[in-house]
Amino acid sequence: MSKLVHHSLTIFAPTNQAFQRYLNNKTHLNYHMSSTPLRLSQLGDTVRSLNDDGTPLYITRKRPLSGMQEDLYVNSAKIIRERSNMEFKNNRGYTQILHIIDDVLTPITTVFNKTLDTPNPDAFGFLQSVEAINIEPHRVRSFRKKILNLKRDQVFKKPGISTFFIPVETGFKVRHWVLVISVTRRVLICSRITGTTVPHLEHGG
Repeated sequence: MSKLVHHSLTIFAPTNQAFQRYLNNKTHLNYHMSSTPLRLSQLGDTVRSLNDDGTPLYITRKRPLSGMQEDLYVNSAKIIRERSNMEFKNNRGYTQILHIIDDVLTPITTVFNKTLDTPNPDAFGFLQSVEAINIEPHRVRSFRKKILNLKRDQVFKKPGISTFFIPVETGFKVRHWVLVISVTRRVLICSRITGTTVPHLEHGG
């Protein structure tokens, strides 16, 4: 935690409840920090994290109802406005700004000895390189094969912001798990939820 002493920082700190829900054994602490202190009003579309590869964090704004402030998200975690913009100076004079979020941030990680051709693939790039990405214990080969057979790859290559519900292998046998891929400016945010698969891709939009 020497970065807390020797750097100016923006810190996205998950709540205790977020850690209680978190099922992964590894917490990526550097992925919750950036070396530039930023208040909410200063957040752009991306923030460079302190991960060794500078993996970006993605800021999304949800349009508010009339007269309400917009909701802000870092990846899929909501920024809790009333508990954010807390600014401090550490004992070395570095400015550090704290924002509280409602979920733990997890970057895309690769399988041991595997690399991605593109660090931040689009949805089709994700399907093409999925063997290199750690989504254990799941696989999406059947869905990828269906995409290629139906020549629907262009749907997954479109620029912009989209969400794709991608069935894992067991989804083609038992309706059990769906992998949710949110593509924000060609970058993936991955999570798993229980849900219903879409078995007839040819009927999709």
